[in-house]
Amino acid sequence: MSAYLLDTNALYWLMTDNPALGPATRVRLTDAASVYYSAASIWELEMKRLRGRLGDIGPFDRITPATGLIELPVTAEHARSIGQTAVPHHDPFDRLLLTQATVEGLRFVTADRALLGLERADVLDARR
Repeated sequence: MSAYLLDTNALYWLMTDNPALGPATRVRLTDAASVYYSAASIWELEMKRLRGRLGDIGPFDRITPATGLIELPVTAEHARSIGQTAVPHHDPFDRLLLTQATVEGLRFVTADRALLGLERADVLDARR
């Protein structure tokens, strides 16, 4: 069994039961030893909510211990390591999330085609 970090879209899809989160990914997450979400994803979701892109209440309001998801705080080690993470675009959230997954030894679940294009074995397509 593996441990996973969800990117912001994967977290949102999981919390809203969106079918964009693929069936194989759902099985992986159900069978996982641990599934993490980053405090950075909550920040990103809140920014989207403030811009009117999520409505009044985001799914992150419903992340409780009962969901089984574990919060991964952003640490100074994560921040210091972002320069060592190759990312094909300049999205600071993507860079931080991928860095967190790398530093923590987690498999990263994302739908971002640019990140999937890195062809890293530890970066998984959330849509599958």
